[in-house]
Amino acid sequence: MLNALGEVGLSKKRHFMAFSHEVSRGQAQRTMLAASLLAAPRLLIADEPLSGLDVSVARAVLDLIDDLRTKRGMGMLLVTHDLAIVAAVADRVAVVYAGMIVEQAPVEALYREPHHPYTSGLLGSLPALVKERLRPIRGEAPDIFDVVPGCPFAPRCDFVVDRCWAERPVLRAVGESRVACHRAEEVELPGVG
Repeated sequence: MLNALGEVGLSKKRHFMAFSHEVSRGQAQRTMLAASLLAAPRLLIADEPLSGLDVSVARAVLDLIDDLRTKRGMGMLLVTHDLAIVAAVADRVAVVYAGMIVEQAPVEALYREPHHPYTSGLLGSLPALVKERLRPIRGEAPDIFDVVPGCPFAPRCDFVVDRCWAERPVLRAVGESRVACHRAEEVELPGVG
């Protein structure tokens, strides 16, 4: 454990015996990262690893995770709502809506040319990513326990047709993406530059 603490940039002596109230949020995140590295994983699953951290600390933790991932040759599955983080560190991205993957693609392709209306809506609703007017997603998020036939995004989609209400779309290749949308080839959706 002492070596792992050193590997994440924490003082072995000070942080090994520290109580939780004696460390900052960033140090606590680094401690958790050190603990996860003890088993020398080939895959690191990081679920919202930067939540609650201020921007500068979050960037330092993200850089640390990326450096460790590269140095150790391990893969990383990053679960986050922050698409700016995804753009900074991911190779591929999967967009999930109502518990269903609606689009998978290399990150550059997804940001440049999304093929699912929800993906385009996500990208267009984030001030950090959009230079023009924000494009909000209309409607309310679904109750994930209320499983309906058809596409779960249909009630919020501007491109919905009868088939969308009746038949759940499956992931299929469209350009560089895999998309779960019946109309993915027909509609042209804005991405971010």
